[in-house]
Amino acid sequence: LQHVDRKALRDTIERAVPGALAQLTTDQGALIWLHDPAATSRVATALRAAGQSLAIREVLDGAALARLFPAPARDSRVPDLVGIPHTGVIYGKSGDSKLAEHGGFDDDDTHVALLLSNPQLPHAGERVAAAVRTTQLAPSGLQDLRLSPQDLDAVRDPHTPHPPGCA
Repeated sequence: LQHVDRKALRDTIERAVPGALAQLTTDQGALIWLHDPAATSRVATALRAAGQSLAIREVLDGAALARLFPAPARDSRVPDLVGIPHTGVIYGKSGDSKLAEHGGFDDDDTHVALLLSNPQLPHAGERVAAAVRTTQLAPSGLQDLRLSPQDLDAVRDPHTPHPPGCA
């Protein structure tokens, strides 16, 4: 377990582009909103350069961020950047004594086992090891239960495929 003072994140962003930071939310990761999206690449570069001292494993921006979230320009709830720390890192206040956190980008938060059991499923008895996004689960589950999933955004989104073996 390693605690990193979130003030160090804030200071790195401020040095990169003074006055750019609109909101910083931290715990087992850093969600970063900027006043001006044009500053995103400069802030991302600064965070990557300070990666070792800030315990940052990866900075998500641009296309990498778009694979996980809607575009920040279309949805103000989406951060401009996401800082993913190394496993076991918690960002917080100086002297923080948290022992654990409740979600982030570690494997135990993003790689979740799922077991579906129903002998009437199309591929009953088969093990499917392919990656599946959580947006794929509800529509497939409802369909398998003979319920209409058409009210779900994930069903109407043309980019949400059926999970492997459930089409």
